[in-house]
Amino acid sequence: AERGWERVHAHFAGEAAEWGLTVARLLGVPSSVTAHAVDLFVPRPALADVLRAARPAVTVCDHHARWIADRYSVTAAVVRCGVPIDVPRADPGGPLRIVSVARDVPKKNLDAVVRAVREAAPEAPLRLVSDAVRLRGPGVDVGPLPPDRVAQALAEHSLFVLPCRVAPDGDRDGVPVALLEAMAAGLPVIATAVAGIPEVVDDAVGWCVPPDDDDALAAAVRAARDPAERIGRGRAARARIVDRRWTVDGQVDALLAAWGAA
Repeated sequence: AERGWERVHAHFAGEAAEWGLTVARLLGVPSSVTAHAVDLFVPRPALADVLRAARPAVTVCDHHARWIADRYSVTAAVVRCGVPIDVPRADPGGPLRIVSVARDVPKKNLDAVVRAVREAAPEAPLRLVSDAVRLRGPGVDVGPLPPDRVAQALAEHSLFVLPCRVAPDGDRDGVPVALLEAMAAGLPVIATAVAGIPEVVDDAVGWCVPPDDDDALAAAVRAARDPAERIGRGRAARARIVDRRWTVDGQVDALLAAWGAA
């Protein structure tokens, strides 16, 4: 109140959003929230109250907006996560080097990445920027990196793979930011048709396969062994991020517009 804040906004419609709503009511200012993934699919009991009180409710993809409308009768503005575009650029036409960036949780399905690469491109080195050290083995380098080093790691590879799935508890991704970061680096991407991912990935920028389909995933990796395919799709991936303004500036402008329309 002393600082004259005009709004309380929370990312993820979980505990932080509940506290944000409480503070906003005490201050007499609007509260708003951006719903991302686990907060929708493994919700806390207060989710309906948080979404219905939000001015506005915001989410990261059209899939989530429909989910929120169907289950909570709330119209959510879609503000996509933006990523930096002034980043090191990959060379998709170079030797096949495969990278994935994800936490070691069931919905990221990193085990499937290892299986697909071993089957379809066993000669290709695989880098998992992840805490999934249990998957380290011949040809598989695993370990986390500081955030400021991830962009360089992406640029050192020629293909990004992230076969997300619906976890046993119902959790799933919206649109993984790492996927957008890979596209901004000019990498072709292999992903799965879960939640909002098909809104971002298609045959122009990579390969979008059914979730939990090891054969389809391996086939996509096999197709990506062609450097010409990687080059064309990688260029299109970078262009899609830039042209559709899935950038940091684009996210800021869209969120300001959503606040102004509330």
